[in-house]
Amino acid sequence: MTARGKRSRRLRALGLFLVGAYCAFFSFVVFSVGRESEPYSGDGSREVDGRAQGVTCSRNWLVLGATWSCEATVVTPDGGRHRFASFANSLSPADEGAEMTADRTRSGKKATTFHRTNGPTVNTLGMVVGGFGGVGLAIIGPIVVLARKREDAPSPG
Repeated sequence: MTARGKRSRRLRALGLFLVGAYCAFFSFVVFSVGRESEPYSGDGSREVDGRAQGVTCSRNWLVLGATWSCEATVVTPDGGRHRFASFANSLSPADEGAEMTADRTRSGKKATTFHRTNGPTVNTLGMVVGGFGGVGLAIIGPIVVLARKREDAPSPG
């Protein structure tokens, strides 16, 4: 095999790896990050510890604009103001005044970080299919491309 053929196979393998890794990243961010799996309080109800104000958002182009990247100020009932920033899914431009819940420490005390009280839930099927598909493509694709032998053209004669 020529050096050009080897380089071509390596580039195809690298391309498959990068596409697979991005698919896994995309599915993780779009279907999981910023989404709620369960309420924090023991009785199953969600406590409201503040409201989002001054919500400013822009499309998150790392995931092709499928999610919003937002910043806001969370105002607590006692007048405290806390900065809130989300990479994906937690808030959208329409969430001015959205109810926010403070994260809890292991001992149950309220922290100064927040998440949306009634946010979207985790899409497990999308995350698993996209994540494992992407990881599979990133691992198996380059192995198949690099292991495949190029068939030589028959010689004339």
